[in-house]
Amino acid sequence: MEPIAITLAGERCEVPPFTTNQVRKLHGIALRRMPPDLEGEALTEFIWQQNVDILVCSLSKSRPDMTAEKIGDLPIGEVTGLADAAGECLIFAGLAKRKDEPGEPVPPGERERAPT
Repeated sequence: MEPIAITLAGERCEVPPFTTNQVRKLHGIALRRMPPDLEGEALTEFIWQQNVDILVCSLSKSRPDMTAEKIGDLPIGEVTGLADAAGECLIFAGLAKRKDEPGEPVPPGERERAPT
């Protein structure tokens, strides 16, 4: 299996094939239950933290310098950049799938989780 590349703040980051432990951790992150009463700022924080945790885990082998703090300080420009990068990592791990045909972009929030 070949690595994939994601882009964070204009920087290309390689994501090598995942280890079993990384997939296990990513699965846990992806399946975090959002408390039903979350809204507003608390909901935003939950979603952001989940995306950051996915990226930190995904980049832990190739870019151990990409900590949650460093990712939080990146000038991403727009929210979809972070969410799209995290989504690509979940797809690469087999924990999510694209709604459309492979190769077509998927709008943010339009990904489906793979069956568990």
